Amino acid sequence: MKGAIKFSTLAAAVLAASMTLYSTNAAAAGQADIDAALAAAREAVAAAQRAEAAAVEAKRAAEAAQAKAEAESARAKAIVDQAAAKDGKAASVDVGWKPSFDFHGYFRGGVGVSGDGANTGWNQSKVGRLGNEGDLYTEIELGTEVYKMNDVSFYIYSTFQFNSDGSDDGEELKYDGYNGGDDDMTVSVRQFNLQVKGLIPGQPNAVVWAGKRYYQRQDIHIIDKKYINIAGSGAGIEYLQAGPGTFSFAWIRKDQQDIKYDFEDNGVPGQYTGDLNVNYLDARYAGWAPWDGAWTQFHVAVAIPNGADEGRVTGTDGKFTGPIYSGTEQYDNGTAFMGTIEFSQNFSAGYNKTVLQYANKALAHNVIDMDGGWYDAWKDNEDAKGFQIINTGEINITDNFSLNHVLQYGYASDMGNEDDHSIIRAVARAGYQLTTYTRLLAEVGSYWEDVEYKSGNDASQDGQKYTLAYAIAPGKGLMSRPELRVYASYLVANGDALEDSANPTMNSIGAVTAGSSDDTEWNFGVQAEAWW
Repeated sequence: MKGAIKFSTLAAAVLAASMTLYSTNAAAAGQADIDAALAAAREAVAAAQRAEAAAVEAKRAAEAAQAKAEAESARAKAIVDQAAAKDGKAASVDVGWKPSFDFHGYFRGGVGVSGDGANTGWNQSKVGRLGNEGDLYTEIELGTEVYKMNDVSFYIYSTFQFNSDGSDDGEELKYDGYNGGDDDMTVSVRQFNLQVKGLIPGQPNAVVWAGKRYYQRQDIHIIDKKYINIAGSGAGIEYLQAGPGTFSFAWIRKDQQDIKYDFEDNGVPGQYTGDLNVNYLDARYAGWAPWDGAWTQFHVAVAIPNGADEGRVTGTDGKFTGPIYSGTEQYDNGTAFMGTIEFSQNFSAGYNKTVLQYANKALAHNVIDMDGGWYDAWKDNEDAKGFQIINTGEINITDNFSLNHVLQYGYASDMGNEDDHSIIRAVARAGYQLTTYTRLLAEVGSYWEDVEYKSGNDASQDGQKYTLAYAIAPGKGLMSRPELRVYASYLVANGDALEDSANPTMNSIGAVTAGSSDDTEWNFGVQAEAWW
């Protein structure tokens, strides 16, 4: 508007000057020229007045729009405040808040060769995974905070898993696990859940959740095993502060497929195959620190099977056929229990963790294979029980030299046709930092496993792996990622295959020609691994 006023003043000055020119030079100037000049001056003044009026109208429109926006914002805040007042809370809306988008993930992949052709992956959980993996594995994790007000947030999280042998370019989707075709890529939805945080008064860190989830899994990276792995579809509440630690409770479904059911049809016994619904009740108390640097967790999981009452026989073509029968599970193992105590100690040079775990019935096998909680309904485990002790940790011996290790002893009895089953595994990975981005790695692993069968047969085996690698990674630390590594490994298998036989076959790495004693193998390759 100020510009318009200045323009009007200028126009008036031009008009005044024109009048003066007319009065002083009228005799010298032609009348027609004077009239034309006066007309032009009058038009300039009119144009300036029109511009000034338009500027005033624009200012009024802008002020009206701003007032409307402020009124709408006030009404929105009043609605939110009114809703929050019902909960006894003071509310506020952050008008600048926008939904977040988080992108995380993991992958490993590369190329390698062995004496048998393609890169060999053998007993990674027993002898270590470095230089002993030949697959392409990826997890893509997507998350977004869709709502936030004060301390309350709603967060949606998802994980999609892709896995293949990495053998070719296409890596087509494996749509049927039983088709025996060339398709070698599996795709899984591993997580898709909603997490609501800050909803419970006095519990700002508590989370209420539902959906499909990796639920607080406990991982040992260098052998790629999770000694607690109750994952699946479910719901729960976690991180409820109680004293020095937090409680977490969950109900998770983790069914088992291809379970045999027995039935009778007019006195004739038969069998059909169906699913077994298994529900887990999971409770944890974590975070109690008896002294500085310590951390503890106490965990209990109960697996409750819920068998299908009815089913149909599966024909040779894989399709259901015949009438619906009423049957019972071939092995009714009942409700199983798993309990775990974890104790960790952090110190200036690293950390150390000890795990004690007991399990019975269909969960007992987890103390041998460290699968973390799946329910074994494929054999008679009604009287099975076992325990395991794990020690793992990492220590920085010098600024450039670090060591990571895992030691485990597991024992179980009365699993299926086994009287006793025991295992010892020991894996250590060392790293020496050469420069900011390069390091040397070495991993050594060994295991010893014995089984005594109820038939009186027994089998014993052991194996070793030795790996050297040159790695490139951003920064120090054995776990710094991403990492690109060139490796060479040597593997050894000794003893018997774990089978109930008076003359068991040999423990081997891959296929063994009849009469062969070839129980060694080598790997050479390049692999990348990352998480972000």
